[in-house]
Amino acid sequence: MPWRTDRIRPPERTIRRCHQKGIAMGADNRTQGATDMMTFKIKTPIWKEKAVGLAIDKLKQAWNAGERTVAVEIEYTDQSGSRVYPHLYSFDLAKRKECRRMLVGGKTEVLIVPIYSMGIAEIR
Repeated sequence: MPWRTDRIRPPERTIRRCHQKGIAMGADNRTQGATDMMTFKIKTPIWKEKAVGLAIDKLKQAWNAGERTVAVEIEYTDQSGSRVYPHLYSFDLAKRKECRRMLVGGKTEVLIVPIYSMGIAEIR
């Protein structure tokens, strides 16, 4: 499946709001252990939608490398220091068409993926 190349720009206030929330864009590193997938480390999820933002350019890199699943690790901790989402989640790239896109910071396009739609890759 080829990636869509058309880009729709959301309202400017949406871009500012997402930029202020500090949506993490992802990382190129690989997971350690049972899986060998590209891992996105998310600092803070999007609370209003209970979702995470994954950088589309990083997802394209994974797709072009032949990967069909990426790992998502949400590093957000509560006041007591324990993780709110402790598991390592997996996102099937075939489901990318079901997720909406958002432009962050005026230049980075992210895919908004609901946390409930991801599978658990590793229980921690």
